[in-house]
Amino acid sequence: MKFLITEGAGFIGCNIARRLVKEGHEVAVLDDMSIGREGNLKGLPASRVRVVKGDVRNTGIVKELTKGVDGVFHEAARSSALQVQAQPLPACYPCTDLPVVMKA
Repeated sequence: MKFLITEGAGFIGCNIARRLVKEGHEVAVLDDMSIGREGNLKGLPASRVRVVKGDVRNTGIVKELTKGVDGVFHEAARSSALQVQAQPLPACYPCTDLPVVMKA
């Protein structure tokens, strides 16, 4: 199966990626690297993991990465309460702009 993980280079996302790869799945990671780090994905096979540096609010990238996937792990969010207090609307955008497609 194929999966997309938004903010996949963060702590939670990279662990989801490791688990999916261990189970034999292919993974696309979308992360703007504002919180996540490419080093968190070290050791994952390039043949099974595609890392894209980009913003989840970029619908073009999201549409490209969701083609043919079986599921999305949407982990993109601001983890800093101070960021949310200082700029509440931009902090919420990653949670509201991702198109949702559900498959049975």
